[in-house]
Amino acid sequence: MGGVIRRVQDSAGHLEQAAVSLAGTTRRISESSQAQSEATASVVSAVEQVNASVQRVAGQRQ
Repeated sequence: MGGVIRRVQDSAGHLEQAAVSLAGTTRRISESSQAQSEATASVVSAVEQVNASVQRVAGQRQ
């Protein structure tokens, strides 16, 4: 009986370690996703500015 209890305790310890590791990985993924979203927004803004400039130049040539 003691062996079973010890194995359950060991399994619980491993499960806790895996949960902590998963939480850390999830946090890093979330932070990276946020940074990527912000970078994408910056690129969109830059592309819109370039597009507006191209439209102005095209309008001036007509």
